[in-house]
Amino acid sequence: MKSITRFKLLIICAATAIASFAAFAAGCAIGAPSTDSILDENNAKNQCVTYYAAGGSFDSTTVSTEKNIYYTPDSYIASFTDKNGESTMYRLGYVFNGWYYVKLSDGKPMFDENGIAILSDEEVDFNKKIQQGEHWYIAADWIRDQFVEIRLGGTDTITGTDNIKYAPDKILSERNFGRGGTVTLNYNAPMESTDYTFLQYYTDINCTQALSGAISRPETGNAIVYAKYIKGVYDVVRNADQVITMLLNTASDKTYYIYTAEAEAGGEKVIDCKGKVISFYTGDFNCKIEGNGYTLKNLEFSNNSVSAGQAYSIFGAFTAKASVKNLTVSNVKATINVGIRTNVAVYLVCHGIEDGATLENFNINDIELEIKGSKDVALRNVSASDTESWICGGVRSEGASKDTDNAFMQKYTGFTVSNYKLTLKGEQLIGYNA
Repeated sequence: MKSITRFKLLIICAATAIASFAAFAAGCAIGAPSTDSILDENNAKNQCVTYYAAGGSFDSTTVSTEKNIYYTPDSYIASFTDKNGESTMYRLGYVFNGWYYVKLSDGKPMFDENGIAILSDEEVDFNKKIQQGEHWYIAADWIRDQFVEIRLGGTDTITGTDNIKYAPDKILSERNFGRGGTVTLNYNAPMESTDYTFLQYYTDINCTQALSGAISRPETGNAIVYAKYIKGVYDVVRNADQVITMLLNTASDKTYYIYTAEAEAGGEKVIDCKGKVISFYTGDFNCKIEGNGYTLKNLEFSNNSVSAGQAYSIFGAFTAKASVKNLTVSNVKATINVGIRTNVAVYLVCHGIEDGATLENFNINDIELEIKGSKDVALRNVSASDTESWICGGVRSEGASKDTDNAFMQKYTGFTVSNYKLTLKGEQLIGYNA
């Protein structure tokens, strides 16, 4: 190739400069598009896709339900997927089913009464590119995921607090599996009622097989469990902590029902309260307890001090409202120290009872009362030489000068105490004050 002479190079440079000047002059001419207008016509702000999560969100960690993303012309749009190509879209209890164009009215997106974008029948083609000046409106489509159907078990039709009548096998509520694959049900009632109380979940409508453990996602369809209710309004006592709560609230007008899932699954009808210690009680026992055939065992009662003039026992004084049925209390230890206090009465079970109180199939077994005190302190009801009235107070035989345990047992035949023991420490508590 021949070399270019210096003269020819100068001519080329001069021509280039003239051309550049001409172009600049043209750009500055009146009526020509400005630099800003040229940029406005070509930047990303003129191509937009509005995404609606339509009841979900764009991932499981955010709550955003709408996004505007701008694109340069002739671009593919995002579909919200992770590096593995899996959709990040999330809605509890639903499965993402793709993106669809939103229905438009006068060029504006349409929404239902809940503010959810209304989908057209046209699915978004992500192989299609957005073009100059276009604005797309697209929304997520969702399919209901598998879930747990909680249905009413048993044979009774129950009216909820919403005034809806629920017949057996009717769905009361639902629980979503989500992404975890299992559902664990607690003891919150799936449906509230003014005259029935929820007890337990079962795997059959007749409520014979208690549910145990978490519910796993089935291969197909939804999981079904049944909720058992009993007629009446109760505070259900299911464990040792709730036993203590019950005993601390016997002054209330509540009705308690003792019931455990373990027993319903084939275990013993026993609640072991070992390690739980509460104080003796000086007040009234107003509540009702339906023991349902259960045994409360290993309860411990303890007081290190008392107040002069008071009467103490583990259940208090049964009022006419009180009711205890179908309950056994076993292996109880009760210890109280009266110190130097005088005019004090200490009983094991109760220190009084009113006519009208109900004690039916109420049994106390293997129970011990130990009373400590300073030398020469006298109790109102018991001493080393007088132990006729230390289990239950409030009943005396006709013509008797004081209450006796024997008089109590004769009147309340539905109440029994067996294998009991009273211990008075050393030389203390020698007197008896009527």
